[in-house]
Order: sequence, then structure tokens, then C-alpha cells
Amino acid sequence: MSDGMPIRALSELTGVATTTLRAWERRYGLLKPARTLKGHRLYSQQDVELVRQVVALLQQGIAISEAVRQSREGAPQKNAAATVVEHDQWSHLRQRLLHAVEGFSEAQLELVYNE
Repeated sequence: MSDGMPIRALSELTGVATTTLRAWERRYGLLKPARTLKGHRLYSQQDVELVRQVVALLQQGIAISEAVRQSREGAPQKNAAATVVEHDQWSHLRQRLLHAVEGFSEAQLELVYNE
């Protein structure tokens, strides 16, 4: 099997269940493994890196469809970081909105809303 690794090896190296890997292949076209004569999937080291990149993006709170898109496009890691910063900004605004609602402050609510 020097030409590739089976799905169970990819799963062990990335920590992603085989059923999830198959689903990502089917739903998002993330992986396009080579096949043996019997139809078994064979994955490359590039596939390992691709799955690890998707997992890292997922751990940052990015949706699977966006993580796949960024990974396919070879989006630099700083784009993922920018997405996290943007997510943090939204979290901050949500907190301020909640605080305004809890304090019954219509003026504060309108101020945050207009931001």
C-alpha cells in the first residue's frame, strides 16, 4: 500500500471518524481518493493535511461548508484568524445587545443596533 493509505489510517491520523470522512467526501467533495481494484479508498499525505486543515477550522467555530471552501482554495491561515476575530466581534456585540435588553435600556439597545 505504498501508493496510499486506507480510510482507517486516515481516520487514526486525523482523529476524524471514517463515517465522517465518507460523508465529507460525498456531501462536500472534500476528498477524491484513489481506489484499489476492489474499490477501496486510498488516501495520500496531502489528504491527511487537508483533513487536518478542515478540523483546525472547525475547532475555530467555522462551519463545515466554509472550512471545506477555505481548505480547497488554500486560504491562508490568516483568513481563518480573521474569521475568528470577526466572530469575536459579533460575540461582543451580542453581549452588549443582551446587556441593553436586560437593563431595559432602549437608548443603549438602539446604539448597539445601529453599530
